[in-house]
Amino acid sequence: MSAWNAWDRLRFWMRAKNQYGVHSPFLYTFLTKTLYRTPRYNGPQYWQLARKCIDHFGPQELWVAGSLKDLPKHNLPFQEWGLSNQIGHESTSPFLLLVLESDILLRTLDFKSWPENSMAVFANIREEKAKQVWEEIKKMDHFRMTAEFSCTGLLAIRPGQQKEHFNLRF
Repeated sequence: MSAWNAWDRLRFWMRAKNQYGVHSPFLYTFLTKTLYRTPRYNGPQYWQLARKCIDHFGPQELWVAGSLKDLPKHNLPFQEWGLSNQIGHESTSPFLLLVLESDILLRTLDFKSWPENSMAVFANIREEKAKQVWEEIKKMDHFRMTAEFSCTGLLAIRPGQQKEHFNLRF
């Protein structure tokens, strides 16, 4: 596989939709009320998307799979969030997982034990080793909503929702 070139970017942008092409009320509300509004955050796309998810959904915990030194400076507004790289943790409340290293995801996580409305932001899905993992995850029935934002993926566990995949502009 080759790197994501300009042609691939253009093709993605032409297929991608904004809030008007989305027929999921859950995702439409997220896009219109949070993602496409201010404040804008600095940093890589995965960090911007993670911060917007935190703003909108208010997860109880933020887990990071990967090295914390890879994150931009983070001043999270709520100190009670557990920011850690301990993935084996048992949680009964919704959380947000920020995945920075794609090779640990499928080996270490048991998606079936995740609580409802938990989400994962998957960084750099266009990189060579991450692309294959991302394609496998999109096929899993446990994630009812998957979305691609050029080089970042968003996964959501929503048991009552029909399985859907979206290509979105951000």
